[in-house]
Amino acid sequence: MEDVTPLIGPNEGRGSIYFVGRDFRDDFENAKLGCRIGNVLGHAELEDSETVRCSVTNKIPLVDEGQSLLLSVALNSYSWIESDWSYYPYGIYDLFPSSGPIGENTNILVTGKGFENELKDDARCKFGTEENYVIVQAQVLDNEHLICKSPAEDIALPDDASD
Repeated sequence: MEDVTPLIGPNEGRGSIYFVGRDFRDDFENAKLGCRIGNVLGHAELEDSETVRCSVTNKIPLVDEGQSLLLSVALNSYSWIESDWSYYPYGIYDLFPSSGPIGENTNILVTGKGFENELKDDARCKFGTEENYVIVQAQVLDNEHLICKSPAEDIALPDDASD
């Protein structure tokens, strides 16, 4: 393989990873493309002879700082191509506090893994619903903690919420 992208991403079990190389094919007997992130299998599709798209549908386990998950692809789902490419997942375990006053800033401590990576300067938190939300800057404290300040401006609550 010549390239794999992205190498950093959420562990939530959705998205795609692209394997770039040469002579990928699925036109032979017993061809059944496969891909894996660590020990998690994904669904592989041939984009063209140089690209395999790995769709991730299962949660990817979080790893400790300095660890990663090897990435690999197979044209028959059992003979895995040797790879030096690794994936660095990030994800959330918990938030504290889980609620706070509307119209006031509250520091929210986010715990998880994988926060100390090249994306840390762009860390963000989203408050609200899909229809009405505010995104704020987050500060990565270490690999397992980041902090966000809830927005002071009012966010419209859903009709069934209480304030």
